[in-house]
Amino acid sequence: YAYVPKASEPNKLLVKFPDNPVPGKYNVWTTDYQTYSVVYSCQQIIPGLVKFELIWVNLSRIIFLM
Repeated sequence: YAYVPKASEPNKLLVKFPDNPVPGKYNVWTTDYQTYSVVYSCQQIIPGLVKFELIWVNLSRIIFLM
């Protein structure tokens, strides 16, 4: 599940996954709340030496059936 640790920074989320004790840090850079979002994550593997960075664009389309 995802949660916002600081209300003053609502775009910075901590996400807990099953079987992983360390929550992931995810920053939502931009979104229109319906069709797209751009998310960035960086995890230090060996501080000051090795890091793992991800950036992705999530595209979706909401379909309403009547």
